[in-house]
Amino acid sequence: MNQPNQPNQIKEEMINASRLVQMIVNQTTYTEQEAREKLLSHNNDIYKTLREFMSIPEPVPKKMISVNQCIYKEIRNNLGIVDIVDIKEP
Repeated sequence: MNQPNQPNQIKEEMINASRLVQMIVNQTTYTEQEAREKLLSHNNDIYKTLREFMSIPEPVPKKMISVNQCIYKEIRNNLGIVDIVDIKEP
């Protein structure tokens, strides 16, 4: 059953790949061959390819903390500052 759809899927994948290559070529100074190689090295992820070209580091995911954790962190920080100020005054 999948036999008739396979040629269409291959065509769509090729069209999609050529669109990605064209987008990379338009946004960078890469040639078509360089753009294909970079896309393959980044598993066809256009954003990773552009980040590499522009030397933008990968975003670091932020650690999720609750509201209570934020409140207690601020309290600890403020109390720590008070202790340090008291020690330096005498």
